[in-house]
Amino acid sequence: MLPDSLAVHEEWRRLLVTHGVSGVQVHDARLAAAMRVHGVKRILTFNDRDFTRFTHIEAIHVFNKNERDNLTERQKKTLSNLIRELREEGR
Repeated sequence: MLPDSLAVHEEWRRLLVTHGVSGVQVHDARLAAAMRVHGVKRILTFNDRDFTRFTHIEAIHVFNKNERDNLTERQKKTLSNLIRELREEGR
């Protein structure tokens, strides 16, 4: 979890206005703001499409079991490598 601060709040407000974010997606914008302030560039998520407007973030879709079972070996290896990299970064 990333700490909250005035800088995060200010970045959040900027993102809301810049991207016209409203409704439930303001929560994703808050995550995006915290990530930008704290230098986090990647997030594992089930709703990667909600992060496409935030170009400073690489949203990586987390596959459910049925989707994982249908991945090629190369895709499984790529996903495993990304997860390992994120763990090593401590995020």
